Amino acid sequence: MANTAVTLLRLEDWTNAEHTLRECLAICESLDPDSWRTHNARCLLGESLLGQGKYADAEPLLRGREGLERRAAQIPPQMQRRLTETAGNLARVYELLGKPDDACDAAGLGAGG
Repeated sequence: MANTAVTLLRLEDWTNAEHTLRECLAICESLDPDSWRTHNARCLLGESLLGQGKYADAEPLLRGREGLERRAAQIPPQMQRRLTETAGNLARVYELLGKPDDACDAAGLGAGG
C-alpha cells in the first residue's frame, strides 16, 4: 500500500495519495505504532497534504521526521533518503507558513542559516 502511495506522490496525485496513506497509516498504527514504517507513513501523508497546499495540516505529520531520526538505525539503507526528503518537506512547510527560523532548523541550518 505504501508503494502505491509513493507512486501516486511521484505522479503528484496528491488526493489519491492522501486517501491511500490515511488507510496505510491506520494499519501501521494498529500493528506497530512506534516503528519507523509508521513514522514514515505519517511523513508521507504530510507530503500529500503539502502537495495539496494544506500546510497547517501537513506540519504535524511531517514532524514525524523526529520518529524517523530516532529509528535511523532500523531504516534499511535504500530508505535512508527518507530522512533527508522529510527534512526538506518540513522545511518547505515552515517556509510556506512564514516560519523561517523553524525552516532553517528543519533543514539543519540553524537560525539565520
